[in-house]
Amino acid sequence: MIGGIVSNHIIDEVKIGDSIEVLPPMGDFIFEPTLYPELKHIYLWGAGSGITPLFSITKHILVNHPHLSLTLVYGNRSHESAIFHNKILELEQNYPQQLKIWHFHTKLKVSENDNPYLIQGRINPSKVLAVMEDENHIQSVVHYICGPAGLKESVKEALSNIGTTAPQIFSEDFELVKNPKDFEGIKTQHVEISLNQVTTKVEVIKGKSILEAGLDASVELNYSCQTGNCTVCKGKVVSGEVKTIGPEKLPEDLALDEYLLCCSYPLTENVKIEVTP
Repeated sequence: MIGGIVSNHIIDEVKIGDSIEVLPPMGDFIFEPTLYPELKHIYLWGAGSGITPLFSITKHILVNHPHLSLTLVYGNRSHESAIFHNKILELEQNYPQQLKIWHFHTKLKVSENDNPYLIQGRINPSKVLAVMEDENHIQSVVHYICGPAGLKESVKEALSNIGTTAPQIFSEDFELVKNPKDFEGIKTQHVEISLNQVTTKVEVIKGKSILEAGLDASVELNYSCQTGNCTVCKGKVVSGEVKTIGPEKLPEDLALDEYLLCCSYPLTENVKIEVTP
C-alpha cells in the first residue's frame, strides 16, 4: 500500500525466519443473537476500510441466521475504491431476499431514478433517515457502525431521533473523540510506572495519555487498539487518582483499580501504576 506504515515495513524489513507476534481478535464489536431474541433486522453502516469487520459479520449472518434481514449502507469515493466490491456484489446476488445494499459515492454523479440504492455524496443524517423510512419495527433492529468519527456521530444522532436506544447501537472505534472540557483540572504530572520489577518515573504532559508518555520514555508497554476497546494496555493504579477520557464504555472485565493507559490521565502527582507484562 502506497504510504502504508505496516505493509511497507513488512516488505522492507521482515525476512524469512523472523518471528512476528500476533494478538487474537479482541473487543466487543461482534454479533450476539442471544442479546435480542426478537431481532428481525440488522443495519450495518460503514465507510472505506470500515467495511472490514462489517463484511465478516454480514457473511456470518447470511450463512448462519437466514431468518434475519440485513441492510448494508456503504460509503466510498466510487465503485473502484470500494473494498470487497466484487465480493459484496456476489453476496447481493446470492442472497437477494435477505440482503439489501445502499451505496453512497462522493465522486460519482448518479440519478436516483436510475438506481435508488446508489446515492451521490456522504452518508449524512437526512440520508440515514431516508434509508430507515420503511422500517416499522424500530425495537427489533440493531445497528453496527464502523468508520470515521463523523459517520458514527451522524448515524447515532439520526437513529436517536427516530427512537433507537443506545443498547441497539454497536460501534467500532478507530480513534478516540476527546472533549476539551474533559481536560479541565488536568495538568502536567509525573507518574511512576512499574514493569518487570523496574520503576520508571515519566512526565505526562497535559493532553497526553499515560500510555503515550510511557512510550515516549522508552517504557516497553503493551498496547494494541489505543481506543479503549481492548485491555492490552491496562495497568493497576496503586496510588493517586487517574481519569479516563474518550471511550463511551469500557471493557466489562476491568477490575475497579485497573485503567486502560491509552485513555488515562493523571489527576494527582502521586500516581503509581503497576503493569503486568
